Amino acid sequence: MRLEVWFDFICPFCYMGKKSLEMALKETGLVGQIEVIYKSFELDPNEISDRNTSINVRLAEKYGITLEEAQKMNENVKLLAQGYGLDYYIEGMKQTNTFNTHRLMKYAETKGKGREITEGLFRAYFTEGKFLDDIEVLASLAEEVGLNREEVLRIINSQAFSNEVRKDERQAAKLGITGVPYYLFNGKYTLSGLRDVDTLSMILKKMAG
Repeated sequence: MRLEVWFDFICPFCYMGKKSLEMALKETGLVGQIEVIYKSFELDPNEISDRNTSINVRLAEKYGITLEEAQKMNENVKLLAQGYGLDYYIEGMKQTNTFNTHRLMKYAETKGKGREITEGLFRAYFTEGKFLDDIEVLASLAEEVGLNREEVLRIINSQAFSNEVRKDERQAAKLGITGVPYYLFNGKYTLSGLRDVDTLSMILKKMAG
């Protein structure tokens, strides 16, 4: 079975969705039996990275709400994440464009390190408070999973793997995807939004049939 998952590295529900899927695969005994392919999706392709703007401030600006309301929303997200074994460091999250992180993931996949860098990037943003649109940060994260630092710096400083990212996004547009996580099972059955382990387990067993 083939499962394609569209996601963005700054989507809090995508990291939870990744953990939920991993737990569901383990619970159903389907680890290694289902090909999981992560696809690129930018929540806001025009986002301007700013390491001085917190995610609370950005959320308040984006939705026209007060800073206090934004903080409350993110505290609720943090509580939800704890149910998936994740400890979100809300104060460390910054306004970030994710195009370079997706390009790095595409490069890592060619080296057999796609899963490792995907987890590393999620963890860095949500739990370690790292600024993901800093090429030195990206290079260090890549080095941690066994990729060549200098080669990664060359990749990030070029336009390499841009077409691969855009291809995923064009496919998302054709499917009418407007939010993530978004799941496509065997190119036919779709599911959108964060789903709990039991729901994903039920669907996986049904699809694996």
